[in-house]
Amino acid sequence: MSPESKEVHITVAGGHYSLRTEHEEVLKKAAGLLEDKFQESSGSSKIVNTHRAVVMAGLKVAVDSVELSELMAEAEAKVDKLSERLNEIDI
Repeated sequence: MSPESKEVHITVAGGHYSLRTEHEEVLKKAAGLLEDKFQESSGSSKIVNTHRAVVMAGLKVAVDSVELSELMAEAEAKVDKLSERLNEIDI
């Protein structure tokens, strides 16, 4: 780790974790997102096993990430296509 890394404390599913990172705010936001998804998983279903609820929360976050990556790739492809069309225009 670089000298800019610092120890950050987060809590997810009742577990307390200390991690070193250069990206404190991103880590805290990610932990908050996982905690929110964990609460959804454990509160909206009959899941009583904490491990299973955390895995389900992680899967929800991963699915969201994959969907956003795919949307971003589609948007980039559209921008590239529009850029090519603009380059073809003679002024």
